[in-house]
Amino acid sequence: MTTEKIPRPSGSFARDDFCNLTISDGKPVKKLRTGLVYDQRMTTYHCLWDPYYPEKPERFSSSLEKCREYSLIERCLEIPSRSASEEEITLLHRKDHVIMIKYTENKEDEEFLENLSSKCDSVYFHPKSYEIACLAVGCTINLVSTVLENKVQNGMAIIRPPGHHAMEDKACGYCYFNNVAIAAKHAIKHYGLNRILIVDWDVHHGQATQYAFYDDPRVLYFSIHRYEHGAFWPELKESNFDYVGEGSGKGFNINVPLNKTGMGNGDYLAIFHNILLPVAYEFSPNLVLISAGFDAAFGDTKGRMEVTPACYSHLLHSLMGLAGGKVCVVLEGGYCIPSLAEGVALSLRTLLGDPCPDIGSVPRPCESVVETILNVISVHRQFWHSLVLQGSYKENEDEKAMDRVRHRPEIRFEGPVQKPETFPTKDLNFRLDQELQAELEQQLKGLIAKTDLAVSPYRTALAFDERMMKHQNPMGRCLLKRGYTDLCFSVKCRFATEEEIALVNKKGNIDKSKKTDTVKPTNVFKFHTDCASNYMCQEIYRCALLETGSLLQVTEAVCSRICCNGVAISQPLVHHDEADEVCSFCFINSVTVAAKFAMTKFGLKRIMIIDWDIHSGDGIQCAFEDDPRILYVSVRHYDRGDFYSRDSGTNFDLVEKSRGTGYNIIIPWINGGLGDYLSVIFSIILPIGYEVIKVNPLKYCLTNQLEVICIKTNVLDTDGFASMRKCNYYQAIHKLSVDIIWSKMWSTNSCETQSQLITIHCCEIYYICDFLCESNDFNPELLILASGFNARRNAALRSCCVSPECYSHMIHLLSSLANGRVILSIEDGYNLTDTPEAVCCCIDALLGNPLPPLSECLQVSSSAVDSIQKIFHVLKKYWSCLQFDVDLPAYEPHLSPSEVSRAQNIMYYKENAARWY
Repeated sequence: MTTEKIPRPSGSFARDDFCNLTISDGKPVKKLRTGLVYDQRMTTYHCLWDPYYPEKPERFSSSLEKCREYSLIERCLEIPSRSASEEEITLLHRKDHVIMIKYTENKEDEEFLENLSSKCDSVYFHPKSYEIACLAVGCTINLVSTVLENKVQNGMAIIRPPGHHAMEDKACGYCYFNNVAIAAKHAIKHYGLNRILIVDWDVHHGQATQYAFYDDPRVLYFSIHRYEHGAFWPELKESNFDYVGEGSGKGFNINVPLNKTGMGNGDYLAIFHNILLPVAYEFSPNLVLISAGFDAAFGDTKGRMEVTPACYSHLLHSLMGLAGGKVCVVLEGGYCIPSLAEGVALSLRTLLGDPCPDIGSVPRPCESVVETILNVISVHRQFWHSLVLQGSYKENEDEKAMDRVRHRPEIRFEGPVQKPETFPTKDLNFRLDQELQAELEQQLKGLIAKTDLAVSPYRTALAFDERMMKHQNPMGRCLLKRGYTDLCFSVKCRFATEEEIALVNKKGNIDKSKKTDTVKPTNVFKFHTDCASNYMCQEIYRCALLETGSLLQVTEAVCSRICCNGVAISQPLVHHDEADEVCSFCFINSVTVAAKFAMTKFGLKRIMIIDWDIHSGDGIQCAFEDDPRILYVSVRHYDRGDFYSRDSGTNFDLVEKSRGTGYNIIIPWINGGLGDYLSVIFSIILPIGYEVIKVNPLKYCLTNQLEVICIKTNVLDTDGFASMRKCNYYQAIHKLSVDIIWSKMWSTNSCETQSQLITIHCCEIYYICDFLCESNDFNPELLILASGFNARRNAALRSCCVSPECYSHMIHLLSSLANGRVILSIEDGYNLTDTPEAVCCCIDALLGNPLPPLSECLQVSSSAVDSIQKIFHVLKKYWSCLQFDVDLPAYEPHLSPSEVSRAQNIMYYKENAARWY
C-alpha cells in the first residue's frame, strides 16, 4: 500500500458550475494541549502514628511515576501549582473550620494531633496538613481557570489530600477542604458559569459535594458509589437514590448506589449508558469536573470492586464530548497503588487524545446494578426528558392484564442510626494475607501487561480524489478550503480490482456496470432505465472503482495501524448495491467490499457496521445477514413501511437468519431528532458494541442437537455430557464431531439418529464446532460507519432533524469501541450546503478536535420511545445487556432540570446573589 502524503489537487473541480455552493470560511477548531498540575511537596505529609494508613504519599508519587513511565508528562503543558487563599477556601467552608485546620500547622505534638484526629471520621492531622490541603485546592482552581481561559483544552490535577468528603464545617474521610466543590464555586463566581457537571466515580459517596450544591441548579452532581443499603462508609441515608435535590435543585443530584461488591466494567458502563450520558447531554454543561477516585479499581481492598484501570479511559472518553471538551480530572481516592497509578496514567493518556485501550470481555450488568439503574431512573425521569425509555404503570392497574415486567423501587437503609462521638485513628487499612495478596498482585500485573497501548503514527487517514468529481461530488471544495487535507494523512487513491469487488458482487452485476465505460453517450439512458432509482454516465464505473479502491486504501491504513481512524469520500453511493443488482444511486457496495477485505487480508473476526443513512442499506444487510462475524446496525426511516425501500424486511423484527441470528439490528424511525439518535447510541448500540456474553439461540440449538445425538448413540450419557460442559466443553464437541459422531452415524441402527446426524451437513460440521468454540463476544475489532447525511435537518427527505454537530458527537461516542479503529465512509446527503458541514464535523471528531455543544432540544420523541421499546423486546433474548425493557411507576411530569437551569436561573441568581457573592 502507498502511504506517502499526496499533494493537494490543483485547479478547479469538474462540474464546478454544479458545485456552486456557499461554504463557510470556518477553519477546524484544533484541540489545545492538555494541562497537568502537581507539586512534589504533596509527599511531605503522612500519618505519624500508623505506617499502614491508606492515605499515604505513595499514592501521589506512584501515579506521577507511572505517567513518566508512559512518557505522558512531557506531552502536557505543566500548570504552575499554588496555595489557595483563605478567601477562596471560604467560598465553601466556614471560617472557623479553616481556622481549626490552620491551627494544626507546624504542631509537632503527635498525641495532640491524634486526639484531634479522633474527633473526625477517618482523618489524620500532620504538621503540614494545612499547607498541603491549601496547595491541593490552589492546584485545582488553577487547573479549572487555565481550562476556562482556553489556555489548555482539558487537564488533570494529580494531588493529595482528596477533597470530596470535606464538609462546610468538618474534615472527613482523609479530606480537609473540598477541592472540586471550591473550584466549581470559583468557576461560577469568576467565570459566570451556570451549568457545571460534577461526576464522582470514587467508590465512596462524596457526601460533602452533594451538600454543597443540593439546592443549586447550576451544578449537576452525579455519584456512583458503593452503598450496600447504607452499610458501607460513609453510611448515610442521603447517599441513596431517592435523594434528588431540593428546591430549585431538584433533579440535579443523582446518586447511583451500588449494593454489592465485585461490580466491574459492564456494570459501570451500563450506568453511563443508561443514566449519566443521556442526562449529561441533556444538561449540556459549560464545564465537566471529575472527582476521580480509583478505589473502585481491581485490586483495591477498600472498594472491593473490579473495574479495570483501562475502563476508566472509556468512562472519561465518553464525557470528553461535553462542554466543548473542557474537562478537568481531579484525583480523589484510590488505595491499591499499582491499580491507582495505572488508572491515573491511562486517564491522562485519554485526555491527551490517545484511543481507548481494548478492555476485552465486558460481561452483562449484574442484577443488582440493573435494579439500581431502574431505581434511579424511576425517581429522575420526572425531571429529565432523556430518561423515558421505560414504560409506566399505575398501582391500581391489573398486573395480570399487562404483558410486561414491572419494577417497584425499594428504599432500604441498613446503616447505623447514629455516628459515634470519637473515631478510630489506627488500623484502618484492610490487609489480605500474604498468599491472597500475592495472587491479587499477579492478576493485576497480568491485567496491566495485556493492555494494548500502541498508538498509530498518524491520527486520521483521508482518501479523496478529484476524479470522483466526475460524478458530481461537492465535498472536496469544503475539505480543501478548511484545510482538512493538511490535517489528515492522505492515502493515495486507486482503482479497486475486479478480484476485490468480486468478494461481494456477482460477475453479471460487474459486467453490467462495466458496459457503461464503453457505451455511446446516446445509449446511456437505456442503462439508466434498467436500474431502480439510478442514473448512469460513461464515467460511472470507473468512479465506482475509484471510490471502492479509496475506501480499501483507508481500510488498509487503519487495519495495519498506520492510522488510528480514517475517512473516505464516497461518490457514487454504496450501501444499496446488492451482489446481483445496482440500484438507488449505488453501483459497487464498497462498505461490504471493505468488510470482506478486512476479514480476508487482516483476519478480522468481528466487524461492526453502523449505517445511519435514512434509507434502508439493504445491500449491506443482505450481504451479511447470515454471517456472525459482522454486526450490522441500521438506523433508518421506516414510517410503517411507507418509505424506501417499502420492504417488510427493513423493520426491527428481522433479526433471525441462520448463523447471523441476532447480528442484524434494524432501528426504524417515523421521524428522528437529535435526542432520538443519541438515545439509540446510548441505549442500544454502545451496550451491544461492548457486549461479551451473547445469548445466541443458534449456539444452544446446535449444542442441544449434538447432545441429543451423543446420548442417543451412546457416545455419552446425560451425566457424562453434563460433566463435559464443566470442562473443555467445546473442545470435547470438536473431538466428538471429528472422531466419533461420523463413525457412529454409520454404525447405529437407529434411522432417527441417522437422520439427525445427516441434517448436520458434513461441509459445515467444522464451522459449527469452531463457532461453538468462540466466546460469543462482540467487542468489535473494526467499526465501519456508512454515513449518509440525509437525516440531517433541512434535508429534503422526510422530517428527521439531525444537526451536523450531532453527527460528530455520535462518532466521538462510538470511537471508544475497537481501540478507536473507526472508518467513515461518506455517502449521500442531498443538501449541498449542509452536507459538507456535516462531513467536516465528523472529521473533527476523528481528529480529536473539541466538539461544539448541542444547543437543540434533546427530548426523545414518543415514536422513538415506541421503536426502542420494541427493539428491546425483540433483542433482549440475543443480547444480555438489554435488560431495561420494564415498566416503572407512573409519575407526574415536572419541568425538566435542563429547562429549570435555562428558564429559572435568572430568578434564582437574583434571590441568592448576596449569599453567593
